[in-house]
Amino acid sequence: MSTFLSLLPFLLVAGAGMVVWAIRMRPLAGRGPTGRVEGSAGEASLPVAVIVPARDEAANLPTLLRSLARLAPGPSRVIVVDDHSSDGTGEIARAAGATVVTPPSLPEGWLGKPWACAAGAAATDGEPWLLFTDADTEHDAKSLQRAALWAEAESLDLVSALPYHRAERTWEKLQGVFHLLLVVATAAGSRHDRASGERLFSIGQYLLFRRARYEQIGGHRAVADRVAEDVAFARLVLRSGGRFGLLVDGDRPVVRVRMYPEGLESFVAGWRRNVREGIRSSGIGGVLEVSAVLGWLLGAPVLALQGLIASDLATTVVGLAAYAAAVVEVARRQRTLGDLPWWTAPLYPLFAVLFVVVSVLAALDGWRRAPIRWRGRETRALTRRVTS
Repeated sequence: MSTFLSLLPFLLVAGAGMVVWAIRMRPLAGRGPTGRVEGSAGEASLPVAVIVPARDEAANLPTLLRSLARLAPGPSRVIVVDDHSSDGTGEIARAAGATVVTPPSLPEGWLGKPWACAAGAAATDGEPWLLFTDADTEHDAKSLQRAALWAEAESLDLVSALPYHRAERTWEKLQGVFHLLLVVATAAGSRHDRASGERLFSIGQYLLFRRARYEQIGGHRAVADRVAEDVAFARLVLRSGGRFGLLVDGDRPVVRVRMYPEGLESFVAGWRRNVREGIRSSGIGGVLEVSAVLGWLLGAPVLALQGLIASDLATTVVGLAAYAAAVVEVARRQRTLGDLPWWTAPLYPLFAVLFVVVSVLAALDGWRRAPIRWRGRETRALTRRVTS
């Protein structure tokens, strides 16, 4: 009885974590509001202007532009906003047939990416749909068709997509649990028909906007100072009476991304910047859910180790059983999110700890109101909330 009582706190937390995990992982199967969409190319003949903000993206642009050229049906035009690059970004874009726009100098109160996107939107020819995408993405040939069909079928004003992560180096292949925890934190794939929900998953790598709604909410001027402008946009759309959807399809991902190929230091810096705003919007529910899942994921190996050290068979067995269940779940679920092989699953505690570290650093940055440093620029983030 004493052994059971000593294990009870872990069993309760781990049990809650497993339940939360099961609920939050269901959308990854491609069911419900984020399910697959089929149709013919003729049904998706909506004119779409693709806008790519790019600052020193010469290494990434060729892959992106080749994937955009393969889109069937293709967009009406591709606009690359060369944000004062020094590496030949504009020349590469022109050589690929894209329209190149150079924005004016960054004004006070704006972050670089929203300013570049606003300049790109201003250079369009009135297309009813605008797709904002990043230079580090690679689009599936049918992705625009599927997203447009789904947007029309569901009367959506904004569509984002769950990305598929290209992992080439060993450390990148260990990212799986990090991205799965983000799915939990943001309740990715849940229905967001009402404007009351704060937790949202939306990515700047893929924002397909109905122009009328984009202009109604104020375009990028409405998110000029937002680090996570993608999440802010989704919330603005909902609060204005519009509809937002996240497209998930593990069998044929909409976009593939290789985020932070520069290395682990860049990965931490980038997510530290993004998580900073995500913490503010996750709410107490998100914090509790992530805490429960982490209590299971990190508590299990710690418990097993404690049992082994103390030669406590019951504690060791419970810890190993919970750890084995976590390994199986991480291995199974992470395949939907990227090139993340099964052998990395037993090592998931490494990036689960990194998730905690990044979250703590982001929270401290927000508390200190530290300036945001990114791509050679420093901006002190403002703290206003998104309103309709």
